[in-house]
Amino acid sequence: MRIEEWLKEAESRCSGATDGVWYAAGPFNEEECGQRGGQPAAVLTEPDEDGVQHTIAENCDERNADFIAAARTDLPRALRIVRLALAWRHSTEVTCDAAGEALVAALDGEVTT
Repeated sequence: MRIEEWLKEAESRCSGATDGVWYAAGPFNEEECGQRGGQPAAVLTEPDEDGVQHTIAENCDERNADFIAAARTDLPRALRIVRLALAWRHSTEVTCDAAGEALVAALDGEVTT
């Protein structure tokens, strides 16, 4: 699979995922959830404008919940950096400086998705 094809597939998965901020919640002990033995971690969204909070994943261990929650922002950001690097690599001398500046900004953590 070529890089462009992979990027399109990964970007499509990102754009198809539930919008908003995702976060890991839990694990919960018996007191917190009222369930004997407690409850594993879950990945939830912040409530939307209608007050609805979506469950992205449940019954996760804490490390996997943290990973899944972070993927919602980490992957689009990483894909943007790859796109900038490819643009820089393929740019002409006229646009090379602008593409290089955008790549440097992305690598310095100034990426917006």
